[in-house]
Parts: sequence; C-alpha cells; structure tokens
Amino acid sequence: MPYNEFNHLALAANLKDYKYPKDRITRLLKSGEIIQIRKGIYVLGSKDRNGVLSKEILANWIYGPSYISLEYALSYYNLIPERVEMITSVSPKRKKIFKTKIGDFIYFTLKANYYNFGYTTVKLNDGRNFLIATPEKAIADKIYFENGVRTPKEILEFFTENMRIELNDLKNLNYAFLNSIVSKFNKKKMYNLIKAIAD
Repeated sequence: MPYNEFNHLALAANLKDYKYPKDRITRLLKSGEIIQIRKGIYVLGSKDRNGVLSKEILANWIYGPSYISLEYALSYYNLIPERVEMITSVSPKRKKIFKTKIGDFIYFTLKANYYNFGYTTVKLNDGRNFLIATPEKAIADKIYFENGVRTPKEILEFFTENMRIELNDLKNLNYAFLNSIVSKFNKKKMYNLIKAIAD
C-alpha cells in the first residue's frame, strides 16, 4: 500500500490479482498485517508502516463531514502544553465517539451555520490533505462548547489557567479573523471572547 492509511477501494485494488480477495483480507486482518479502524477504513500493522500514522487523515475519514478542532487542534498549533491523545473534531452531524485500536476519535455536534467556516486544509508531505480548524476557530469552538464560562474574566481565566494557554499566544491570534468568526456565532458569550482577548 502506498500509505499507512487506506480505504476498502484501495485495498481491493491492491488485491485484484487474488482469486478470493475477501479471504485474503480476512487473513490479513487475523495476522495483524492490516487493522480495521472502521468499516471500509484500514491501517497497516505496525511492522509494515512507513513512518507514523496520520490520525488527522483518519479523523476526517472516520466520520464526516468533519474537521479537527478543540483540544487536538490547540495542541497541534502548540497553544496548549499538553499532548492530546484523543482526536477531537466537530461535525454538523450527531455526536459520536469511535474507540479504535489506534486511539479514540470524538466528534462534537456543531450546528451547520457554525460549522461551515474557520477551517483550513493542511497538505502533508505525501500530497494528501486534512481539514483542521484555524487557531482562531479552535478557540471559538472550545468556548462555544464550554458551559459555565461566560464573562470576559471567566473566559480569560479558563484559557490561561485551566488550559494553560499563554496570554501572549491569545493576544497574537488574528484579531480581525477571530472577530469575523465570533460575529457568525452571534452569541453574547462569543462576543465576550473578543473582549477577553482584547482587554
């Protein structure tokens, strides 16, 4: 396989010369040479992998439409000091958690009118892409889902104390872009996010 991660079509194409490709797939799964992540989605077993798995690619594939956001995105941008193991994404579809042999993937429901902006495409060295929130959208998504955090003071304390994001990193966000994101949410709590960072 050209990549560590692949779908059933790519796997079937690679096994087209076998008389019974389904039987071959069953044997590959039993031997651990390939691992099923979800129906139709696989990764190579650890012995045959070329480099590390792209959990970002898998996150987009497992449940869609979706893009990576929240804690995982904040860690990806080095805004929070902790390494995040669970891959956090948002989707306009209902909330889902997938526990797999390579880690857990969780998808939070974000209404379609809040979902369709603020994410970007990251291109990997192998030419493939995945979708992830911009730093500004990841911040906005996080505060949107956080209950009990409403005032500018509470929001600032939440990010700097609970999540341990450096104040300078918050101040260095693209303020104009964050403001445009917040205006699309059009909620008081979200406008307080702007005040928290601007003050």
